[in-house]
Amino acid sequence: MNKFLLAAALTPHPPILLPEIGRGEECRAASTAAGLNIIAERIAELAPETIVLISPHAPLAADKIRLINQSELRGSMAQFGQPQVRLSFANDDELLQQVMSAAEKVQVPACPYPSVADSRQEIGLDHGAFVPLYFINRKYSDFRLLEIAFGFLPPALLFEFGQILADAIESLGRRTVIIASGDLSHRLSVDSNYGFAPEGPRFDAEVKRIVKSGRLEQFLTVDPRISEAAGECGLRSFQILAGILANCDYDTELLSYQAPWGIGYLTAWVEIGAAEKQLGTDILALARQTVENYVRNGKPPRKRDLSLPPELLERRAACFVTLHIGERLRGCIGTLAPYQKNLAQEIINNAVSACSRDPRFTPVRVEELPFLSYSVDVLSPAEPVASIEDLDPQVYGVIVNCGLRRGVLLPALEGIDTTEEQVDIALQKAGIRPDEPYNMERFEVTRYE
Repeated sequence: MNKFLLAAALTPHPPILLPEIGRGEECRAASTAAGLNIIAERIAELAPETIVLISPHAPLAADKIRLINQSELRGSMAQFGQPQVRLSFANDDELLQQVMSAAEKVQVPACPYPSVADSRQEIGLDHGAFVPLYFINRKYSDFRLLEIAFGFLPPALLFEFGQILADAIESLGRRTVIIASGDLSHRLSVDSNYGFAPEGPRFDAEVKRIVKSGRLEQFLTVDPRISEAAGECGLRSFQILAGILANCDYDTELLSYQAPWGIGYLTAWVEIGAAEKQLGTDILALARQTVENYVRNGKPPRKRDLSLPPELLERRAACFVTLHIGERLRGCIGTLAPYQKNLAQEIINNAVSACSRDPRFTPVRVEELPFLSYSVDVLSPAEPVASIEDLDPQVYGVIVNCGLRRGVLLPALEGIDTTEEQVDIALQKAGIRPDEPYNMERFEVTRYE
């Protein structure tokens, strides 16, 4: 799963939602504004480094996807009579280049627009981007922006571009939230400036059904005759989003749907990694329950007292259990290969050892239990590496071997920023001199804390 994709949202973009423009009329879409505020608050809690926003009102090309290529993305509501309502964000140039490079390799039609970032052609933030960003900016503004203008391409190509974008986010390690901006049908009633079409309500009902089902890939099979007659502007944004999420476990939440002016406005939240987060909760609860039971009673909890998910009972994996009191390490014991029949038992054994058998510490006392914090690292199988260039201290743990001596260091440890530091510490732990011949292995971990 792509751990750098934090969440996604489907948002509308009616400028009348802004109080400066609506002047009271925005109250007719209060549920939509409430949905956008919920999205903004959740994004603020996640604190992403980058927001990728797909807009139907950025400069579109018929035959390609455009990535807005300016060092600063800024705009105002001058088009709607409010030039003083302004926003400005730094562009994520690095992510843009990563996406472009990947798209070129597989010949997906995408291009930067303008072709030169510092050209005199300024592309202002369109209202498809401005409106959701207005709500987000009131809650959180410490992010870079990448705006994407979808092309009028087949759904399969838009989906593939979404997959490329997700891979680029993961390659860069950029903590990212996705916004798929789009209004639904503009032809829901005779009150609409666009008139009424019977396909309008059918299209909106289908979008709501797909969102509620949690199967966003179904956006690819929406009947184009219905979507075109409905006069929508969000479907292609949603098809790219489906590609971004193709390899993710996610849950969807429909926050609101309204059509106060004969135009459909939907807000929805996509929680990425919901099952993984629940697994982490279960893993940490098992480690805590084991330590507390062992410290109080001298034995781990009985199996019949545990409520364990199937993944912990059916999967085998090595793990480390680490205990802290504040910033102070209080115990850490783990295995490099699975020795027990399942991951649950591996966690139980290592939790007992971490609280009672770490030779660096005295056993944990009952009065310390309320102050303990827990982390559990679940390891992938180790693989040999030929040189230090194959390591990355933020991604891989390292194992060094020389005869019977072995040293291990987990990845992403505070204060260890270079591969050389990581290997040196592992060698010291093993009692291996740097000038001795030794072998190295690397492994990845999923950390729950």
